[in-house]
Amino acid sequence: MGSSRRGCVVNLTITLTEDQLRAMIAQEVARILATSAPSPETPTDARDLLRVSEAAALSGLSRKTIYNYQSEGRLMRHGLPRAPMVSRAELLGLMTRARPKGAG
Repeated sequence: MGSSRRGCVVNLTITLTEDQLRAMIAQEVARILATSAPSPETPTDARDLLRVSEAAALSGLSRKTIYNYQSEGRLMRHGLPRAPMVSRAELLGLMTRARPKGAG
């Protein structure tokens, strides 16, 4: 009879010295900081950053569109990778540039 496996569990024990553990932690912290390090365009005032849901509500766009704009580079992604944020000024600039001529 066939057995249906949905996954595999592996128990693993790793022994590290204190120096090895510190080096691993330092490496991971450096990686995280490198991916979320502020760029020159990063707003210095945290009040200028909006959650994606707030940016969507302010702009009238969907959250998916905001995420797409970040992926396309039309909006910079600020904050942490799992909690992307949008610059209010950048969003307003995008909305102004996207507004059709003659629109109020």
